[in-house]
Amino acid sequence: MSTCPRREQILKSAEQVLGNRELAEWWLTKPALGFDHRSPCSLLMNHLGYGHVRDFLVRLECGVYQRSVGADALFPATDFY
Repeated sequence: MSTCPRREQILKSAEQVLGNRELAEWWLTKPALGFDHRSPCSLLMNHLGYGHVRDFLVRLECGVYQRSVGADALFPATDFY
């Protein structure tokens, strides 16, 4: 488990939004189009990047993004579905 407070906060939010910790941990480390092919975790090094990831999860939770439409912006191209 990481001691980075930003990572833990985002991981908890992602777990709530995505439904389980395993998926949240996977999402956090994989490059995504929504973050210019960077992983959400790589953006947590500074306050601005942390804000982008946090805001993204809020929009996802509120239904601004849908997993069935434009899923490549959320998740990299894999066998996820």
